[in-house]
Amino acid sequence: MSKELYLYTGIFGFTAESLISGINDNMGKPATIRVNTPGGSLFATWGIVAKMREHGDITISVDGMAMSGGAFMLPYAKKRKALSVSKIMIHRADMTVESPEDQKFLDDINADLKAEFLKQIDGAKFALITGYTIDQIFDPTSRIDVYLSAQQALEVGLIDEIIQLTDEEVTAFNNKLSEIAAFSNTPIVQKVNAHINMDLNKLKAEHPTVFAEAVALGVSQEKDRVGSWLAWNTIDPKAVAEGIEAGTQVTPKVISEFSVKAVSANMLANVEKDKVVDVKLPEAGQVAASADPVKDEKIAAFEAEKKQALAQRLGKDPK
Repeated sequence: MSKELYLYTGIFGFTAESLISGINDNMGKPATIRVNTPGGSLFATWGIVAKMREHGDITISVDGMAMSGGAFMLPYAKKRKALSVSKIMIHRADMTVESPEDQKFLDDINADLKAEFLKQIDGAKFALITGYTIDQIFDPTSRIDVYLSAQQALEVGLIDEIIQLTDEEVTAFNNKLSEIAAFSNTPIVQKVNAHINMDLNKLKAEHPTVFAEAVALGVSQEKDRVGSWLAWNTIDPKAVAEGIEAGTQVTPKVISEFSVKAVSANMLANVEKDKVVDVKLPEAGQVAASADPVKDEKIAAFEAEKKQALAQRLGKDPK
């Protein structure tokens, strides 16, 4: 029997970690991921996709909403099915880009996604139903959100099977979704024709344990973020303070800039240490004066004595 795993929340790092662990525990055996998600982190989503590819025998069952990252998972499943009440939302992958490396990561994912969608979707039917081509969906200059019903997803080839629900099952389905916790202001799950609204105050009051876990995760991530900046404080304290205040992460580009500054500062210090002192040498025939007058006097007497002895030997006047 296929092992059932659940993605009934937004896609965050910790939810992806739990799902990936579940897939890993069932390597070599069929597994089903039951999905009802608004999407979330692209990095976390792509980690799930990578593990799905490695497993090779994953079924996706859409139990309500498969939006964004939830929809991205569909082309990589061996089998895809959805409840008759399900909705699927497709757009190109997107995220905050702060460096050339981020942009390359995003471009590579969109290229991969587009290729998979083109392999499995009937492009002509997709354009007829949605009004957009696959090329337009993945155009990097625009962001287009396309919603498909379960029936439309079946027609274009994005899913393979529709599971029909009776009226009683629809009611039970809605009641079950009402019990699922959310992690942000974005509705995590959706009833048929209705939204479950959840804000932080409601989450704290109704689900204190989940709220505490979310807060602890946020605190831990913020400590890591600030610590990453402070590691470079001796190199550029102004830039570090600005980065912490802006709430941004230390990107590979920032690390490279700090590293260049660190190397430059080290080279300058070495140059200062090894700098040649400008010493004024005495002219020919002169003896450099020292800081010790007594020593200077002895040296002068010694030189005069030697000069006189040499003159006597040569029979000359020692002048």
